[in-house]
Amino acid sequence: MNEQELRKRADNITAEGILRISEKTGKSIDEIIREQIKKFKDRGQMEEHIERLEKPLKNDSDS
Repeated sequence: MNEQELRKRADNITAEGILRISEKTGKSIDEIIREQIKKFKDRGQMEEHIERLEKPLKNDSDS
């Protein structure tokens, strides 16, 4: 998988990405988040993604 595909997938998890999906599909934000989490769990990538999401938060709290 190339970097562009990875960025597109990562964007779907960001708040902006979730809002865009909601606007395009009419799905609720909760429903989209559940779908995205299920996709990551199905691929066995949830732990890795959670770690990536937590890193910026940890860095912000250190400053």
